[in-house]
Amino acid sequence: ESGIMSFMFQPGNIYSNPILMKNDPSYVSRLKALPRTEMERLLLGSWTARETASGFFKRDWVNFVDTANIRATKRVRAWDISGTKPSEVNPDPDWTAGVLMAKLASGRYAILDVIRVRARANKVRELVKRTAENDGKAVRVGISQDPGQAGKEQASSYAAMLAGYTVVIVNESGAGNKVTKAEPLAAQWQANNVDV
Repeated sequence: ESGIMSFMFQPGNIYSNPILMKNDPSYVSRLKALPRTEMERLLLGSWTARETASGFFKRDWVNFVDTANIRATKRVRAWDISGTKPSEVNPDPDWTAGVLMAKLASGRYAILDVIRVRARANKVRELVKRTAENDGKAVRVGISQDPGQAGKEQASSYAAMLAGYTVVIVNESGAGNKVTKAEPLAAQWQANNVDV
């Protein structure tokens, strides 16, 4: 043991290593070709770079429409469930989110409604049930199932609570990160094929 009590971070990037750049002139080009997060870390030295979907969904890539003009062939409300309120210990917990989407007769997609809440589990359950009642039985309800026994139990409990509605359980294990999951919708969004 060295008895080290603290560390100091010395920031740097590829341009801080001219010998590497001289020995391998194509290295910078290869770094620029990496996915954005890896490129920012390895080329620019930004070790706090994180994957986000923020560049995937720009407001000017969608059409804002009056819901009276929506002619949907299918509707689904998908839920990502959380059950934590902000507190001193956890001031920024995950949100519960329920997004109502439609596939339109024209082949386009529409986001009709978004609900976001930070609440305890019992309030979230009440919200999901009330929302299903308001949406109607023609709207499919998607429930995200976290991996593990607790996630299976939660999804099963929600399916039982929503008896009479078409409930689809989406198993999240092995499905990849949230950015990867957002890519199919992002492609439609970027192609200006989504109405809000």
